Amino acid sequence: MNYNLHYHKKMAELFTVIKGEFYFILDNNEYVLREDDTAIIPPMIVHGFKPKLPNSRLQFIFTNTDDREIFFTNLAKIVNGETVISEDELEVFYNSHDQYSIKRENV
Repeated sequence: MNYNLHYHKKMAELFTVIKGEFYFILDNNEYVLREDDTAIIPPMIVHGFKPKLPNSRLQFIFTNTDDREIFFTNLAKIVNGETVISEDELEVFYNSHDQYSIKRENV
């Protein structure tokens, strides 16, 4: 399964399952989070997630970040093909927003 594993050097994240279920990978361990379950991810912890059930929903809260909304706005443009960038430019984009893929860099 592709979880888009990554980590953050400064940012902490808090995820709460609003609806359905999600698979979470936290430090090489797999968990299933269900409705009302919460995961708190401190900096430097490799993590990733994907829905287990259709129509599942998560709430995200970020700490120690300048403006995460800009990251998601620009990421949507990349994913939707509005902005086309190379793999090297994508890595710079992620890194500039404190997101480091373990595919590109190991913790």
